Amino acid sequence: MIMTTLSLLLLMCLLSKSSSLAPSLPPLHVKTANHIPLAQKAMAYFDASPDPYHAVASSIEMLGADFVELKDDEPYNLVPGGKYYFTRNKSTLVAFTVGAS
Repeated sequence: MIMTTLSLLLLMCLLSKSSSLAPSLPPLHVKTANHIPLAQKAMAYFDASPDPYHAVASSIEMLGADFVELKDDEPYNLVPGGKYYFTRNKSTLVAFTVGAS
C-alpha cells in the first residue's frame, strides 16, 4: 500500500512537470473536464507499464534528458542543482535532485 501511494505520488509529479515534490493539482472547484488531460496522461502511463520493468522504463523516459543516470561501477559526481536517478534490477527507480545551496 505504501509503495502504491509513493508510486502514484511520483507519477503525479512526473505528469504535472512540477518543480517541487508536491503535485500541483487543480483546485476542487474546477470542472471535471479540466482533469481529463492529466487522466489521459495517467492512462497512457498505465498502458505502457504493465509490470515493474515497464513502469521503470516509462518513468525514466518521462524524466527526460534533465536527469543523469548514476551507474554503480562509476563514481558519483553530484553537483548542486543536479538531477539524478538510478535503478535496481530494472524494477526499482530512485530519482532525486540536489539542492542548489
